[in-house]
Amino acid sequence: MKAHFKYYIAIFITLTVGLFNFNKASTTEKVDALLQQFDQAQPNRQRAIAKNLFRQLEKEEFLDEPFSIPAHWPADSIRAEVWSTAGQYYFYDQDFKRSIYYSNLALQILQGSHDTERVADCMSYLSVAYTRISDYANAISYAKEVLAIDRKKGDRSNISSSLSNIAGIYLSSKRPEEAKPYILKAIENSTAAKDSTRMAIQMGIASEIFQNLGENSKALSYAKEAYELEKRRGRRDKAAIRLCQMAAVQIEMGLLADARSNLLKALPELEKSGNRQSYSIACNQLGSIALKNGDLSAARDYYTRALSFFRQSGDFFNESKTRQGLYLALKESNPRAAMEHLERFSVLKDSIYHKEMQEAMSEYDAQYRNESLKDRNALLQESLAYEQRMKRTIIWTATAILLLAAVAILLLVKLTRLRKQRNDILRRSERSRTNFFTNITHEFRTPLTVIRGAANDASRFAVDNPALQEDLNTIKRHEQCLLNLINRLLDISRLSSGHVEAPAFRHGNITGFIRMICEATAFYGIDRNVKVEYVSKPATIDMDFIPDYMERIVQNLLSNSIKFSNPDSVVKVETTVDGGNLLLTVHDDGIGMTAEQCEKIFEPFYQVEGRNRNHGTGVGLSLVSLSVKAMKGSVKVDSEPDKGSTFTVSIPLKSDARVDGTFTPDNYQLSSNTVSEAAPATDNPTDDDAEEGVRILIVEDTPDVARYIKKQLNPDYQYFFATNGQEGLEKAETLVPDVIITDVMMPEMDGFELTEHIRRSALLNHIPVIIVTAKATHEDRMRGLNAGADAYLEKPFHADELNIRVEKLLEQRRLLQEKFMAMLPAPSETSESANGSEATPLSERDREFYDKFTGLVYRQMADGKISYADLASDMFLCRAQLGRKLKAITGRTLTELVLDIRISRAKELLLSTDYPVADIAMQCGIDNPPYFSQLFRKATGLTPQQFRKQA
Repeated sequence: MKAHFKYYIAIFITLTVGLFNFNKASTTEKVDALLQQFDQAQPNRQRAIAKNLFRQLEKEEFLDEPFSIPAHWPADSIRAEVWSTAGQYYFYDQDFKRSIYYSNLALQILQGSHDTERVADCMSYLSVAYTRISDYANAISYAKEVLAIDRKKGDRSNISSSLSNIAGIYLSSKRPEEAKPYILKAIENSTAAKDSTRMAIQMGIASEIFQNLGENSKALSYAKEAYELEKRRGRRDKAAIRLCQMAAVQIEMGLLADARSNLLKALPELEKSGNRQSYSIACNQLGSIALKNGDLSAARDYYTRALSFFRQSGDFFNESKTRQGLYLALKESNPRAAMEHLERFSVLKDSIYHKEMQEAMSEYDAQYRNESLKDRNALLQESLAYEQRMKRTIIWTATAILLLAAVAILLLVKLTRLRKQRNDILRRSERSRTNFFTNITHEFRTPLTVIRGAANDASRFAVDNPALQEDLNTIKRHEQCLLNLINRLLDISRLSSGHVEAPAFRHGNITGFIRMICEATAFYGIDRNVKVEYVSKPATIDMDFIPDYMERIVQNLLSNSIKFSNPDSVVKVETTVDGGNLLLTVHDDGIGMTAEQCEKIFEPFYQVEGRNRNHGTGVGLSLVSLSVKAMKGSVKVDSEPDKGSTFTVSIPLKSDARVDGTFTPDNYQLSSNTVSEAAPATDNPTDDDAEEGVRILIVEDTPDVARYIKKQLNPDYQYFFATNGQEGLEKAETLVPDVIITDVMMPEMDGFELTEHIRRSALLNHIPVIIVTAKATHEDRMRGLNAGADAYLEKPFHADELNIRVEKLLEQRRLLQEKFMAMLPAPSETSESANGSEATPLSERDREFYDKFTGLVYRQMADGKISYADLASDMFLCRAQLGRKLKAITGRTLTELVLDIRISRAKELLLSTDYPVADIAMQCGIDNPPYFSQLFRKATGLTPQQFRKQA
């Protein structure tokens, strides 16, 4: 009557790894009606309804064999049988919520019996059903209870199945690290039981787990073992699936030839067995390999085969991969078709993201439901304790108040007079400041209106000019940025003055509104993988609040925390109720602040010194403080350096002001305080070993400015980009560019620090540095020049001036190279002539670098062979860095310089010794005399013997 538990586990594992697609279609109206009658009937009527229900299930061929209720069964046994069967029925009908409902009813009865096998079966269905609705917490809980039952029985096969079941759930919930110990234990039990069928399945799961953990060698090993097991058992269709699994790992490891061989071997078997899902996935894999090998025609054919199935089956994830592959394969030969695939790919990616978000929300909701009872009890106990403390406090406080009241009354008279005088002064000052801000911001709006209008008009006439359209979009982006900044300044002015009437309060659920803001603001952290998690205890909080102010508070706190968080971290937002107040906390694990910085953080225009200095305007947290105060609340911050920060906002749940209607998030449109960011500037493709061509490194955290600088310079140069000083230094050490152009105000490391690091580096100290910045004071200019900058330009700069500066610095470098090579004496083995020669135009550090290089060349020549790799290693550089450095200071390539030194040494030996030419060749690091004579003749026009005779 029931599906065997072990068969069900096999189904679950297959679902987990994506190798099975179960689609059950049946009419359920009659079953629904019978179950409803059964649930509502008295116990004496339930037996008859149960018989009708089982007859209906037989008609639908759900039961493996006819079933009749034994006459001696009590009412509880009948209910347990009906509800457990209903749970299985709805499970296979994919109505997982009903399956969970009836399985839980059955479990409550079965747990009172001693039938552990039926309890385990019921829990197994619950585990899978919870997994299918993404409630992984409950799924794992029930799976572990099944494991405990199996361990008591001591059956290794059942234990192995339960262990692999838990591993599969952890893998489905994207927690491979927790899945790992369970699957390894499962394989151990299956091996002990000599169950090769189960071993093959479990090794396949182990392969996926280790692949998710990045341990590809282990993943490949388990996939191979699974393949061998399936092959020995003659299960050719399953063996083909294992070949695909091996190929997936091999593709990640870069073993494309092996992966392609396995996939081509698997493809006929998959097609023969009718497994279209696995066949289409294999075609996708072959398409990706063909793309990497540059075979666009083959890639197009493979992806086209896969597309028809994925489109029919509704497999968005694999269809998105196929669409992306077809775009890449067709973008050159058939751009129109490629764009159609790209558009569909974008739609599919949005659908996948929405589905993942729904699953995540479902899991979070399940966790909240599991913890809600505990939270309510804790809140109740806390509330009772709070009331007792308050009673004692009131008694003591009342006594103290009576004693202080008399003194307070006397002081109030005097303080009232002083306060009135001070308020008059502050009011006049505030009025002047407010008028100034209001007037200046309105004056800014006028030219911005003209800029926006002109840019929009020009855009309509630049449709066919992409370069001009890009420039106009840049103008509009930065116009919107200026407008947002002006609006913030105006808001600060209005809120600070206190003369502007606040918007009306609304009453509604604040948690739904905050969740909406969190989801809208979370994209700020996508580029650095900073996630936002929101928790509310209780789940729903009704209060009076001003929607605009609340949006401003949450949005600014969130964006501030994301901005200063470390990559791959989480910003946690939590709402709770403390007495009559809402407590909103925003916590990050970022750079943190000192106590002194915490005191000033809510002041207008204040910015914390640190690696993210200059990111922002310093008005966001000031707006938060003013908005909180406007709703009669308070805000504070707790922080320590390198330990993150926690902002806590407290706002009364009930407002004394007028409440104008009910608030619903669905009818509220979030304001747009953000500006669409420009795509980052991209590096030119380059060969790391290439020594020719001028390389310009632009270090600028604003992509539009970086691209503008590039457009003003020679288009034949190679351009590379970095968004902060630290990234710029790392790229400079890798590329050894010819010129570095840097901004000053950047995160991580500013332009001054970058310039100082460059001047201290033996590898980079020869490179000219141009600082282009908005810091235009005399002190800033002096600091930049003292740091070692060759030029200091103020923003906005003249493009022709920057272009001339770059060209002149490059020309100056070329002249220095020519002068150096003209004045350079013939180097000797001891370098004594070099040390005593006429001063060269190189800096002392560059001269030391060159002398060290020539000394290493002489040392290797004495050993009989020259290795460029060893030369670079002894200079603590890679070969490309050594070549770029030598090219920059001498104008000669690494190969040319080594040849010059060899020829110079050969001349010296030919003139001063009687050694045979073969011996001289060996002393110059060349073990082939004819080749040595050929090089010598090419360099001097004479053979070695002719040179010696002529001398």
